[in-house]
Amino acid sequence: GELTSQIKYKRSILMGCTTSSEWQQYDEQGLAAAKANNAPGAIKPFSAALKILVRAHQLSLKASKRKKSDAVEDPIILKGLISVRVNRGFCYLAMSLNHLALKDFNDALKLAKEHDIFCEEALLGRSYAYLRLGALLKAKQDCLDILQVVPNSYRALTNLGAILQEAGDIDAAMGKYQQALALNASCEPAEQNMSNIIHFFPSLLSSSSSSTAPIKKLPPSSALAAVTSDSTIEMQQSEGTLNTNNQQSVTTTNDT
Repeated sequence: GELTSQIKYKRSILMGCTTSSEWQQYDEQGLAAAKANNAPGAIKPFSAALKILVRAHQLSLKASKRKKSDAVEDPIILKGLISVRVNRGFCYLAMSLNHLALKDFNDALKLAKEHDIFCEEALLGRSYAYLRLGALLKAKQDCLDILQVVPNSYRALTNLGAILQEAGDIDAAMGKYQQALALNASCEPAEQNMSNIIHFFPSLLSSSSSSTAPIKKLPPSSALAAVTSDSTIEMQQSEGTLNTNNQQSVTTTNDT
């Protein structure tokens, strides 16, 4: 039952288990909670998985050092370290713990860079965190880095539009939303942001932008939707809505 599950959880942490099945079980628990929009409930199992993965990673490096050979890292452990950090980062974002989210994304990207791994999800998450924290230039750079590798990333285009919108460059933001919708017509964050601009700030648009945008007026309350977070690595949909200083809705997309 529930009590047995809690005892098992505590015992595994105290013993420092390093079996692959152990961390994957915690990862699955975290993913299940995230998919149920229970971000707080996902943090504990994700953290347990990370503790096991970090220890396994350290033991692997120590073993290689004792053998005086080049470190050969387990690709499953490496992928787990990156993916669990990214998924926990999105849960922190859903809880508005932006600095903790930023740390997870930074750690994931540092590890990915060390092993020449491109992680679009981590860059998307970090751009989202930077946008939340008002670091617009850094947020923009992460989106541009994605687009250099994945030019047709409608998610990066949508987030770039949100960053430009926050910076007050409304026409440029509309252009990015249009590009995103051309790649994925069902990208709701891009459509919602365009619609809100047209409805609430029509005077800020040039005639060329307003004439090509779909007109779909949304009530102000739609801007208050809670941030949701699911697994990004496991290809689950995740979207988040932000309130800007201008009282307009800016929605960033992290769905895959």
